[in-house]
Amino acid sequence: MSLYGFPKAEHLCGKTNFQQLFKEGRSYYAALLKLVCLQRPASTFAVQAGMVVPKKLFRHAVDRNRVKRLLRESYRLRKPAFQAAVGRIPCTWQLLFIYTGRELPTFQQVQKSVNILLTNVQKKYLMQADKKNCADGTKV
Repeated sequence: MSLYGFPKAEHLCGKTNFQQLFKEGRSYYAALLKLVCLQRPASTFAVQAGMVVPKKLFRHAVDRNRVKRLLRESYRLRKPAFQAAVGRIPCTWQLLFIYTGRELPTFQQVQKSVNILLTNVQKKYLMQADKKNCADGTKV
């Protein structure tokens, strides 16, 4: 499997997953995007991601699909760095990217927003892991 791939097993799907993500997940915002993420302890490390573009913002399916393609490509390119940063502790990550902009974006705009969001999540998670390690006296 390719390092930069986005196989079906990594796609976030299922009504219960989405309900749980919205109920328990934390939200992060960037210029064009909202990221809802949920991190749970697990025996192995896994990341699942989903992309949503509201029909209310883009009536035509062609436009929604284009934005989702841009989101998937931006995430796919940034995924190895994210996994390397947060993959030290075995847990399951669920990420949902929601496009909030009103106009069709360029690839650079989407890529910049995805980078900002994943960097913010990384920093927040690593700060929490460091605090937990200091309290426990264990190392990650």
